[in-house]
Amino acid sequence: MQIDRYIAPPGARAPGLFERPVWGLGFRPFFLLAGAFAALWLVLWLLALFVARLPLAASGADWHAHEMVFGFGVAVLAGFLLTAARNWTKQRTPTGGRLAGLALLWLLGRLVMLVGARLPGWLVATVDVAFLPVFALFLALPLWRAGSRRNYPFVALLLALGGVNVLFHLEPLLRLWTMTVAVEVMVVFLVVMGGRVIPFFTRNALPGARVRSWPWLDALAIASSVAYPLVQLGGLGRASDLVALLAAASNLARLAGWDSLRTRRAPILWVLHLGYLWIGVGYLLLGLGRWVPALYGSAPLHALTVGALGTLTLGMMARVSLGHTGRPLTLPRSMSVAFGLVTVGALARVVLPLASPHLLTGALVVSGIAWSCAFALFVAVYWPILTRPRVDGAPG
Repeated sequence: MQIDRYIAPPGARAPGLFERPVWGLGFRPFFLLAGAFAALWLVLWLLALFVARLPLAASGADWHAHEMVFGFGVAVLAGFLLTAARNWTKQRTPTGGRLAGLALLWLLGRLVMLVGARLPGWLVATVDVAFLPVFALFLALPLWRAGSRRNYPFVALLLALGGVNVLFHLEPLLRLWTMTVAVEVMVVFLVVMGGRVIPFFTRNALPGARVRSWPWLDALAIASSVAYPLVQLGGLGRASDLVALLAAASNLARLAGWDSLRTRRAPILWVLHLGYLWIGVGYLLLGLGRWVPALYGSAPLHALTVGALGTLTLGMMARVSLGHTGRPLTLPRSMSVAFGLVTVGALARVVLPLASPHLLTGALVVSGIAWSCAFALFVAVYWPILTRPRVDGAPG
């Protein structure tokens, strides 16, 4: 894919620091930050596991889980929602200096979590938890001004995620539980957003595709995904298994209506369908864990994170970045390699430890390297796309 070069007209004033294209809309800085962080974060995780002791703000496993959700996942949410909110409401969302300040706040959170062992605990917690309420406020304002009630639940979910992050810092003994809930809240975002955009993108790209949706099934998929963390909060173990199986069935049935097989020759689409498939697989593993002890470990959560979150967000960032910079929806060829790598990473992390516990170390290394390379490739390919003006001259 040829990358368009922007040449300023003769005599044009050089843009100021916060007037540069990268600060034109939320997806630009946050997709770059999410990709760069995903590439670096797993390398640091492997170093912490096998090479060096790092001054992390939490134990290695807790830091790893926290940064998957509150580092990588939240950055993708910021890029997607701040961009989508402008389309939903026709209201202004943060740009320029305000957007740069929001990105800096996210970066500071990652920094204090990386070196938190050398900082006061109250400082680490304050800096890390600050981003989500500020992000929620920036999202809520345009929604409220436009009366976009349909999208108010996104603000509520962000605040819920922020509350879980506060609990992570206040109660170290509950960190495994709080991170499990955080992953489940993040999956609710994926279910809602995936249900909106995947059928839409598929219909637009493949006019002959038989994409079907049923409102009752959409409602059931969302309701069961929301109910799962709530039932877990109530300590209802067996009930949570049944809810997980219901979430698996409803989300897989939903996906079955989107004519996924027709997307097999379109990487920009099949990666989204594959990512949504991982949601169903993750819920299925959660629901079966009580009856199949081998599934009771970390496989379900890694299916939902490395599988669903990683695959779906990489595909979304690749597609949204093209559309919102005025480019044709023609995927750079190297991104097919990135999609393959993120899939290898997910399969290695979920399947290899299930095949044999002795394969865990190999699974960690293969998965970590594949995931890091996938997102490093995204940053390399999309850096010029996300840091230059739209090719059609439109703002954003």
